[in-house]
Amino acid sequence: MISVFLKTVNEVDVEDLYSLLQSFNPLENLNLPTAPIPPIKVFRMPDRPQTSRDVYYGNGMGICVGRIRKCDVLTLKYVVLGHNTIRGGAGMGVLNAELLKVRGVL
Repeated sequence: MISVFLKTVNEVDVEDLYSLLQSFNPLENLNLPTAPIPPIKVFRMPDRPQTSRDVYYGNGMGICVGRIRKCDVLTLKYVVLGHNTIRGGAGMGVLNAELLKVRGVL
């Protein structure tokens, strides 16, 4: 889990970031077995994501984002949760192999 503090050149609305994250799906329609749909689960609850409840989203391959809010010092702040082992090197290696196969490289 990480806390992100974001500074942008232009003003960014909280709702715009929610919409952007919810619509992000670069692997859509590729039918990759380990790719969660959607890849990012966005929470609006003030206490989510939580490690004990959300780390296995998408069988551990998904990313959870929440607590998006304005920041008094920078532009926005939010929390990101991902499973370091599953989504990390091992899982991404498998997902990359699936993508290479679909694209005809393997």
